[in-house]
Amino acid sequence: MANGTYSNTELIESLLIDLNKLQKLLVDGQFIAYCDLVAKMGQKLGLLRKGVQNDLDNRDKVIEQLKNHIRDLGEEVEDMSAEEFVERAKEGKL
Repeated sequence: MANGTYSNTELIESLLIDLNKLQKLLVDGQFIAYCDLVAKMGQKLGLLRKGVQNDLDNRDKVIEQLKNHIRDLGEEVEDMSAEEFVERAKEGKL
């Protein structure tokens, strides 16, 4: 945990731990604690969704910054899908 927030990996790990706790709470008849844990897991999933989206948004920004840097160095940048890249590599057209 950094700066009081969980990383995506830490959230996933804590959700796995919570899943293991759920069964014990049900078997022990602790239904209110079970419901509380399910609610907390829902909150964690919401945070995880937000964290993943932030990572994706940040990734796109970093890619654009790197492409601009390459252009500033005088090189050409060509956008293509991963599938197109693999196909061109197979054909020796890279």
